[in-house]
Amino acid sequence: MTSRNRIILIISLIVLALVSLGVYSYLTLRDVTPSEPITLREFFTFGRSDLGTPTGTETPGTSPAPSPTIITSGELIPIRQVSTRPIAGAAIVMAERTTAAGVIPPPSETPILEWSRNLKEGDTGEDVRELQVFLNQDIGPKDTVGSTRIAASGPGSPGKESTYFGTATKTAVVHFQERYATDILSPQNLTAGTGIADERTRAKINALRASLPQKESALAVRYVERTSGNVFQTFIDTVAEKRISNTIIPKIHEAVFGSNGNAVLLRFLADDNASIVTFSGTLPTITEGGDSALMLQGGFLDRNIRSLSVSPDGTRFFYLTNTEQSAIGTTATLAGTGKNQLWSSAYTEWIPQWVNDRIITLTTKPSSAVPGYVYTLDTKTREFSKALGNIQGLTTLISPNGKKILYSRTSANGTSITLSIYDVDAKRSNDLGIDTLPEKCVWATDNSTIFCAVPQIITAGQYPDVWYQGVISFSDSIWKLDTQTSLFKQIADPQETLGTQIDGINLLLDSRSTNLFLTNKKDSTLWHIKL
Repeated sequence: MTSRNRIILIISLIVLALVSLGVYSYLTLRDVTPSEPITLREFFTFGRSDLGTPTGTETPGTSPAPSPTIITSGELIPIRQVSTRPIAGAAIVMAERTTAAGVIPPPSETPILEWSRNLKEGDTGEDVRELQVFLNQDIGPKDTVGSTRIAASGPGSPGKESTYFGTATKTAVVHFQERYATDILSPQNLTAGTGIADERTRAKINALRASLPQKESALAVRYVERTSGNVFQTFIDTVAEKRISNTIIPKIHEAVFGSNGNAVLLRFLADDNASIVTFSGTLPTITEGGDSALMLQGGFLDRNIRSLSVSPDGTRFFYLTNTEQSAIGTTATLAGTGKNQLWSSAYTEWIPQWVNDRIITLTTKPSSAVPGYVYTLDTKTREFSKALGNIQGLTTLISPNGKKILYSRTSANGTSITLSIYDVDAKRSNDLGIDTLPEKCVWATDNSTIFCAVPQIITAGQYPDVWYQGVISFSDSIWKLDTQTSLFKQIADPQETLGTQIDGINLLLDSRSTNLFLTNKKDSTLWHIKL
């Protein structure tokens, strides 16, 4: 055994001894040799201080931000609990349901389709989208012809209808016409569907829709129950939890959704405590009321995926695995196919974030004891570039366009935290005057508005370590930070309005910035704020 290996073995034994004494109570992804058992702490992002650092960058130039206008008075927005059970991860989705009105009035009273033209391949417009929405319900006898759905998944599928009449829409119209040949084709002396939504086709659609419950797409949230691995869903305006899968995988520590909430990666520790297991599952077709008998369809991915990030379009993910000498970065579909190794590093302690179609960032795992660094990886050219570094206790959250880095740093003695923004193009950093961690924040799509859970009191401690370890827990209020105008406003205070302390993590924001979700780190319950 070499002297280096002896040192690593001694350090590993010391760390394991500390874990047995309860010192490291927070879970963290750590660099381990294949023979070293993986403990629960391997699932989280607390960094090691004994591995050295990657090639560093200079500390960025800093300048004080314009003094923000801080508003703490005014009416607070209510916050409400969404889940009654601890969750491992959540996603905001659009889901179909029957409207409160129930049944659409007959066409003579309220026309269903205000069409003034035939619709054919190549046409565009909202009437095309409405046609696709109807066809995707796959109404009528199914024993003789194919489905009228535009697509089972992806563009054109339920919830993803478009304004373009393409080949798939034409095929669906043909199938619909042939299902109702007596009413549509026979009067025109036709024996096969034309794929043109003509007057008789529209009349049949109107007649069928008049007798159907009206459907709508509404904002909902899906989440994975930590103890069972079951997936639940609730519409935001009703908050009535419905179980939509019954695949039992106990003790889920992390759940990451993709494919617009229709697929999920479930991560847990194997029974032998020797490896991290990742299961990739696709949700079944979901009935409106939920169906507890439905199972996730999928399989297991590579063992010991240390950390991962799903692409913004939800179709692929970037994940890290470690050898004894290096970290390997690979992309794949959510099912684990189409693997493409993009990157490797001799340094093994990284946290990835897939920012947009060209940028993946890799930040060194944080500790108050070591300086941190963040790099960008170009998914097309594979160029690996320094962005920001030599910052004590660095944690990061990148804006959607990749141009700004929200980051925190600890003081020289590691007992306080400061939130800042780094402008990638200008290569300048501005302190925001708000003390919180980036993992307690979320960017809006405008790349300038940030919502954060901000601790009301930060007691002395070695940050961010003590918060990761669970030694210190915060009681947060919720803030909206407009970094363009420097207007910072407190929008919710769970302690004041509910008498409830929330330590907010895993913030989710819908595309219109009208609904904010966060998980309470204290008990892993999900909470909602209507903005």
